Amino acid sequence: MASVLNGSALSIEGLAQAVGALRLDAAWRRWSANNPEAARHLMAATSVALSLGVVSLSVFAGWSLMWYTTLRKVMFFRELFGLDRAFEEQYRIATEEEIRRVKRQHNRLHTPLCTIAEIDGREYSDEDTHPN
Repeated sequence: MASVLNGSALSIEGLAQAVGALRLDAAWRRWSANNPEAARHLMAATSVALSLGVVSLSVFAGWSLMWYTTLRKVMFFRELFGLDRAFEEQYRIATEEEIRRVKRQHNRLHTPLCTIAEIDGREYSDEDTHPN
């Protein structure tokens, strides 16, 4: 196993040495001797798969680190991933309630509490109130 760690672990021969170190040596040698091309293809495919796995894991770790430090605070990403949907609904409901409250207050301030006729105590006809 020490020879595998000497820098040749990322080559096809290094992977073959690692497989041999896992006690699959006899079966691997017999199979690879009978199928040398298939063994090379298998080792190449394994190398590509492991490389893609390492790269994917690195990208995932980087995005996770960025997400938990800064990206979750950026509004673009919150909208992109739909994290503010509940907040938007609550905001919409609160805004509608505020609009209703302001309208009620406005109507209360601009609706006369009593008419001139009630203050005067006299009856007015339409001609008196609307001379045109």
